[in-house]
Amino acid sequence: MAKRNSTTTHVSGRLSNAAATLEDVIEGERVRLMKVHSLLGCASIALDNDDGHDGRQPDYAHVVDVARDMIHETTVRLDSAYLQRFYERIQEKN
Repeated sequence: MAKRNSTTTHVSGRLSNAAATLEDVIEGERVRLMKVHSLLGCASIALDNDDGHDGRQPDYAHVVDVARDMIHETTVRLDSAYLQRFYERIQEKN
């Protein structure tokens, strides 16, 4: 699992246990999404190199690339640096 980014710690130096746990769960899911993104990249290459594609079938490689883009966007939005302000709100409420 990826290490927690130091930018996620609250100004006071520590996140609450709930915020730290939430951060760990989100980071774990980001890692899973990044793995799926890579797997779909392999599928896209395989589909793109399919010699049986005659132009009349749907372009499945393109569909896979759109899914990869969506996964990438979600992964970026779940980045701990992006979520910093939400962690701070959680800390303020505790």
